Amino acid sequence: MNFDGKELTPATKEAAGPHNYTWYNGKGDYPMEAGFVFTTKQEMAEQIYRDYDGNFPVPSIVGRPARRGHGTVVGGDGFGWYGNPPRRFPHIGGVRFGVDIEIGSNATIDRGALGDTVIGDHVKIDNGVHIGHNAQIGRCSILTAHCVIGGSAVVGESCWIGLGAQIKNQIRIGDNVTVGMGAIVVKDVPDNVTVVGNPARELK
Repeated sequence: MNFDGKELTPATKEAAGPHNYTWYNGKGDYPMEAGFVFTTKQEMAEQIYRDYDGNFPVPSIVGRPARRGHGTVVGGDGFGWYGNPPRRFPHIGGVRFGVDIEIGSNATIDRGALGDTVIGDHVKIDNGVHIGHNAQIGRCSILTAHCVIGGSAVVGESCWIGLGAQIKNQIRIGDNVTVGMGAIVVKDVPDNVTVVGNPARELK
């Protein structure tokens, strides 16, 4: 099935534990012993609702920032929906922090839907930043005030995300990238470039 832009099929539920969904990434042999095979996001969500009977776990928060400002929320549910009328997609993932991380005030870091949202070592997060579910922020990256990292986006190592920049969900940002102030990133960005504007484009 396709989940957040990735082709995924479930690995064995037994190997992952009774309430921990682990997903095969399509590489290597298909796990024929898979406990569940879903064809739609709705089927997967409804199976999770059945398994948990609506009592979802408190998000697992692994690691602890060195500094965390006032009003910052870590581990809230991400913004994910399915069906018509919309029903909230169940979030059972957590948040994993590396070392030497600082977070300003009034930032939000959502828990993962199935896996974890991951913040790498030495990342610095300014006031009012939003990081969506399943996002990954590479080590030594700096996210400045009021930028938005969409769900399942990947920011590489040693990146600078400028004031108010927005990165679309599922986008991949390479290493050593500068995203200019207010840029709107809707396409993947390679390593070692600067992008600016709306839509963001490489600055030559």
